[in-house]
Amino acid sequence: MTARTSLGVDHVLTDFAILNANPLGEFIADRVAPGIPVSGRVGKIYSISGGLRFASSTHTIKRASGASFRRSTLDVSNTSLYSLEEYGSEFPVDDVDADFAADDEVSLREAATSLAMADLMIEREREIAALLTSASNITQNTTLSSGSRWDDAGIDPRPGVDTACQTIQKATGLPRRFLSMTMGQEVFDDLIINDALLQFFRSSMPGITRLSEQQLAQALNLKEVIVGGAVANNAVEGQTVSGGYIWGKDALVHFVEPNPQRMSQRGTAFTFYSRSRGPVRVERYREEPRKEIVLASSLEDRVLTAANTAYLFKTAVN
Repeated sequence: MTARTSLGVDHVLTDFAILNANPLGEFIADRVAPGIPVSGRVGKIYSISGGLRFASSTHTIKRASGASFRRSTLDVSNTSLYSLEEYGSEFPVDDVDADFAADDEVSLREAATSLAMADLMIEREREIAALLTSASNITQNTTLSSGSRWDDAGIDPRPGVDTACQTIQKATGLPRRFLSMTMGQEVFDDLIINDALLQFFRSSMPGITRLSEQQLAQALNLKEVIVGGAVANNAVEGQTVSGGYIWGKDALVHFVEPNPQRMSQRGTAFTFYSRSRGPVRVERYREEPRKEIVLASSLEDRVLTAANTAYLFKTAVN
């Protein structure tokens, strides 16, 4: 059996991994499902009933003379929220290769760290995308068919987005100005040349032929547009590479809460990670003969926390 020794955390490489986790900004999982540090491996979420914090039209809280105030029930419940699991990827660095590379001022340990981090980021991206583009998870949804998709001739996507925003607001009370739209690269590329959306700007910008992310958000009357352009290999390991967009051809209107507070409005999804380990850590250990292993790992769980704050469009484009 191969001897393994000196397993330990490399704080310098850990800092390097965090600073260089997403150099091109192609991964959006941490934007749409922000990280929350937690202490325990498992945790619960508390829910307090009470509707949308306003009385319905069939009730009143006005007190008549001599009567009692209307009393509501404070219904407290809790359910399991997260259960942290370990994810990790490791790469070997040959001692001789490392020495020759160092002579050329190249660090193979940093290269191994970058590759291991790319594995972690792609895995996280795939899981968050699968979580948020599943009609089974996001029950407020519609599947667009041929002739009504946003890249079909004469189609204006705004009525559909209006319906999504109104559905979320009726379910949660969230105003439209707080809602974002996350979409795959192919959806974005079609929407920025959509004629109905371009028309929104043509009175002030007559020659405009395509929109920016900010202009698209403005045309849709949303807080922001988040584009998932990350690509992963869909082929079986060892076969010819077959690259594909992780976020596919779906679009999600949802609420992103980057700074969650207890008992406040929940965002659609979060990534819970171990407070003691941080979002990622890098370890190194010896594997004789003449080999060092660089391991990047995380202890986390990706969770859909409030499905009613989201509305999903399946197959938004052809």
